[in-house]
Amino acid sequence: MDTSELEAAYRPVLELAARAVGPGQGPGPPDDDGQAWGPDDVLAHLIVNDRLLATAVRSVLEGTAGPYDNADAVELAELRAIGRDLGGTAGLLGGLEASSRELLDLAGRLDEAQAAVPLPVRILDGDELRVDHPLPVASLLAIQARRHLPMHEAQLNELLGRP
Repeated sequence: MDTSELEAAYRPVLELAARAVGPGQGPGPPDDDGQAWGPDDVLAHLIVNDRLLATAVRSVLEGTAGPYDNADAVELAELRAIGRDLGGTAGLLGGLEASSRELLDLAGRLDEAQAAVPLPVRILDGDELRVDHPLPVASLLAIQARRHLPMHEAQLNELLGRP
């Protein structure tokens, strides 16, 4: 499967994350008693989501069609634990580089028939259920490239105070 669109969608997110690691550029704490997502939470979310997508793509490569459910990627306490485990922004950047590279590698191994395999998909956006039906794996990856990554790129720009 051609992964150029997905790779292009990751590039600006990784560039933003790399700039956030620079001296004096790290994320400030969320300003709402810790309930809003900060930049590190967004990066942790993307890592978890990449891992979930990679598991689903790997299942197709192995001949099964395992489900994709992003519920584990939106739990704030879990995201913050991942940030702590990875050592903050720099570790999260490394984690996102690794998780995106793994997903791109796996997606690149899909042939046309595998890319068309439908997966059970459940996507939450906050508390709102956005998708709850089967989608071809290629469509799921297109959502990642066309909607999900650009949305979080804009979110990171706003959180990091960049236009």
